Amino acid sequence: MRLRSALSALGIAMAMVVCLDYLSYAATGHSFILGRANSANAMTSLTRTTAGTALNLASVAGSPPLRVNQSVKAPNLNADMLDGFDYTGLSMARVFTRDITTAVSQFTMTIPLPVGKYVVSYSAVLFGAAGKPVWCRLNQYPGLQMVGESSFDGGTKPPGLSGTGFVTQTPQGHIDLDCGVQGGTFTTLQNEPIQVVAQTVAASNETALPQPARPLRR
Repeated sequence: MRLRSALSALGIAMAMVVCLDYLSYAATGHSFILGRANSANAMTSLTRTTAGTALNLASVAGSPPLRVNQSVKAPNLNADMLDGFDYTGLSMARVFTRDITTAVSQFTMTIPLPVGKYVVSYSAVLFGAAGKPVWCRLNQYPGLQMVGESSFDGGTKPPGLSGTGFVTQTPQGHIDLDCGVQGGTFTTLQNEPIQVVAQTVAASNETALPQPARPLRR
């Protein structure tokens, strides 16, 4: 009787070992078992031989359809571009502002940028220039090239101008923002200064930038 019980216990134990071992390596050369922790000693790949999605993962609302256990970047999966720019080509933006408290017909602001390549954006609300032709542009020197020109003619409210351009700051040159009004003057409000934002861009991202500067014709 004791021998029979011992043999039965040994048989159950062996069966459990075999079962657990099966569950642990079932995916290695065997079918994938749903609802179980599958493991394999080689990479598992899934290829669809016809057009369409190869893998569709779905979960209930509020639950992620996919989870990983490493923070290592997954090629072609991690988000690595922003509006066509690689993260290595983006850095902290440089912001410049200027108040115009005395009415002028034209205003020039030199943008103090280190040598390099930039995407530069500006915005300006010209108070007192309503109903008159106004313009703003970025001027790149040497050679006087115009970038991101914006103009407006007419209207009953203070005109707001904005523009964006790709500029290159050289050791011998400088970048200016130039704004003016024809036949009048303008100022800015204290809480709405003229603003310029310059973002450094890596050379590898130049193809995604706005069109290059063109010569200025007066």
